[in-house]
Amino acid sequence: FIGLHRRGKDNSRAIAWWAQMTRIRGKGDNGLQHVASWVEAIRQRGGDVIFIRMPVSGSLKRHEDEIYPDRDQIIQSLAGSGINVIDSAKEPALNGFDCPDESHLDADDAGRFSTALARILEDRKLLTRTASHPPISRE
Repeated sequence: FIGLHRRGKDNSRAIAWWAQMTRIRGKGDNGLQHVASWVEAIRQRGGDVIFIRMPVSGSLKRHEDEIYPDRDQIIQSLAGSGINVIDSAKEPALNGFDCPDESHLDADDAGRFSTALARILEDRKLLTRTASHPPISRE
């Protein structure tokens, strides 16, 4: 997918192709069936997982909105299952960043984004190691 983005080029046809292929492969499966069990397996081995939805813009954002109209529900489902999720679009400190190639931050913004993300991780105490994690809810 990364190869579809070229700065200063019209990437819309390549992204449209990728979006169509994603729709075909993903029919009937939102890709989250096994996420809770994967996170649980990582936690049982002493690790943890934090999902971060990074900023996107332009035609990639439009395609993402089209392909995943239930994105907020998916994120809520993950969070409701005890899985840590940070959505840059919903975080005031993270949602003002533009992506010149639609999927990568401008190098000049990387430090500011990283600082804001680190502050969120610290505020939510997601950077501290704990002896155990709450079990994942499988509703």
